[in-house]
Amino acid sequence: MKTMPLYRTLTLAIFTLLSLTLSPGAKADTSEDKAELAEHLVALLNKAGYGVRDRYTSGDLYEGETTKVTTTLHEGNAYQIVVASPYKSSDVDVRIYDENDNLIAQDNDDTAMAVVKITPKWSGKFKIVITMHSCRHLSAAWVMQYGFKN
Repeated sequence: MKTMPLYRTLTLAIFTLLSLTLSPGAKADTSEDKAELAEHLVALLNKAGYGVRDRYTSGDLYEGETTKVTTTLHEGNAYQIVVASPYKSSDVDVRIYDENDNLIAQDNDDTAMAVVKITPKWSGKFKIVITMHSCRHLSAAWVMQYGFKN
């Protein structure tokens, strides 16, 4: 029996959740909506065996806009970084760079959820670059949560 990859399971679960909570054309740009999406990501990452930090990162991006989040990742930990937009029509992508601006991981498909797995060979600061390639509205919300395994 073939199992569905985690990113596909996450995508289906999030869009099922959001279809129940958002009416067509509604925008999920309140802090409560972002918190709900983050909690759902935490539950799914925990189910996949990842520990999750208490806080999440979120924001809104215009179509074509990019933002950068800097975080410390630790050598030997396996990380799964998930950035999701609550809108199925959005295309959000993630790229991860090391402290020397070398691209070390990316997800650049055309879906509303980007999932990147990384196990750093050293501890240090890493840049997570989030891009909203397209969205149905003028701007779209996004939430980033990541899980880790030691």
